[in-house]
Amino acid sequence: MNKTIHLDTLEGIPGKYLKKLQRYREAFKSNLYLDGLLDEEQDIRDTVMEIDGYCMDHYIKGYHYTRAIVDDIRTQGLLCRSGEEIRARFTANHGTLFTEQEWGTIQKCWKQYFDTQQQSSRDQRIFFNATTTALDNGGAEPLFDHFGGEQIHMPLNGHDGIMRKLSQIGMAVTVVFRFRGTQATGIGKLNPWGHTAVSTYHRMINPEAYIHDVDAYVSEAVTPDRIIEIRLMQGIGPASV
Repeated sequence: MNKTIHLDTLEGIPGKYLKKLQRYREAFKSNLYLDGLLDEEQDIRDTVMEIDGYCMDHYIKGYHYTRAIVDDIRTQGLLCRSGEEIRARFTANHGTLFTEQEWGTIQKCWKQYFDTQQQSSRDQRIFFNATTTALDNGGAEPLFDHFGGEQIHMPLNGHDGIMRKLSQIGMAVTVVFRFRGTQATGIGKLNPWGHTAVSTYHRMINPEAYIHDVDAYVSEAVTPDRIIEIRLMQGIGPASV
């Protein structure tokens, strides 16, 4: 089995690439933004592409933030489903927690929000990050606070009673798993794994540097054998342990 690459520590990245980056140590120390360095230095751009190509052929560690039933993840892994399937299962498993009036509100909000465009951008996708930056900048918090992921709670913001009940189901967890670089899609960045790796290196040299992470997704289930760890996020939400 190939060693898993950790883009938040650079473990698993061959030293030859890090040596290339070391040539620009002073530039990394004196710049806060990686994009500026990429504009100026062809060699750094080339190294981003080389690292990305290496990652494509190997397994990478990913972090999926959610509020869920932990035993379901342990036994089933992360399921890749349509929003309709997710909401149907939620209704079957947790429908009795809500009043008839609340269910009317939930169904109305779901129908209005999850149109064709939303379905095409969310269905059959498991979203994740390749570093833990979202734990520091607050990006993971909304995913921890309410059960079921955005396919459940996104259109329900502002309905405090419903959102309160969603915060009482399950536990806040970070699911750490392995994915192959070729099987995932980075959103909004060319060479997403190389870009993330070089950004991590930049932050190691200059702790004040802006850190890049990439929102990404896989369109296949993450089976239990590819889950490295399920981390219970202590003290997040009323039902955490």
